[in-house]
Amino acid sequence: MKVELRRISVLRVAKVLAAFYGIFTLMFGPVIFGFFELLSNHFDGLGMLLMLVVYSIVGFIAAIICVAMYNFVAQVSGGFKLELEVEPLDVTSNELQGNHE
Repeated sequence: MKVELRRISVLRVAKVLAAFYGIFTLMFGPVIFGFFELLSNHFDGLGMLLMLVVYSIVGFIAAIICVAMYNFVAQVSGGFKLELEVEPLDVTSNELQGNHE
């Protein structure tokens, strides 16, 4: 089945990407924080918190801009074309009958 992606929800994507940026900062922030600590004595615990907040806000704003641009371009170009494979629903499945083993 071929489908066309014509529009993306701006705020939903922005919220997800803000969360991704926050998680990314929590995962890699200590490494980046350590690097800046080596270069300067002006970084402290507040800097790490500030980095988490700033990266999340930047991710949110960047997502809004990118998705809004996609939605505008998709109106003109028709958007991405995706080819999806739909699997038939197995009505005899134990999960559908409520038998969770």
